[in-house]
Amino acid sequence: MKLYTDSAYQMDKIINPFTHTRDPLDFNFSWLLYNTLQSLGYTHMSEVYANQLHINFASQLVSHGQWQWAVFVLMHIKDEQL
Repeated sequence: MKLYTDSAYQMDKIINPFTHTRDPLDFNFSWLLYNTLQSLGYTHMSEVYANQLHINFASQLVSHGQWQWAVFVLMHIKDEQL
């Protein structure tokens, strides 16, 4: 709701896992929320933070044995130098 009322609100504050889970290393919802907001046109989050979110979620997936999904998540990184 905060992002809807203030479109300049920092997305990294909304995406942060601390805002919706007790586990600071659970990036599942953060990654899904980021992609949903991005598809709705909210693209004002820094590339560095977005790339770190992709990497963190991919690491979480690998730690759970889901390396195939980790590859899918890493394909969302837009920076070709990573």
